[in-house]
Amino acid sequence: DGVVIVFGGKDADGVLLNDLFVLEANADHSLEWKRPEASGAIPAPRCDAFMWRISGNGPIYLFGGSTSTGNAVDLF
Repeated sequence: DGVVIVFGGKDADGVLLNDLFVLEANADHSLEWKRPEASGAIPAPRCDAFMWRISGNGPIYLFGGSTSTGNAVDLF
């Protein structure tokens, strides 16, 4: 099964978001969007951030991006 994790972005009006979505590709090739509950420190709304996961069940890291105050250099 494949997973795509999406954080942030902009809405149709250009407002920055800090939403978290997961797109799962199931064994039957169907796709399912989920909106998981986040825990811990939640990043400020942003777009253009870099996100990665070291292993399948490991933590997800988010670095930088563009916020309402400029370019961020924070790590979550």
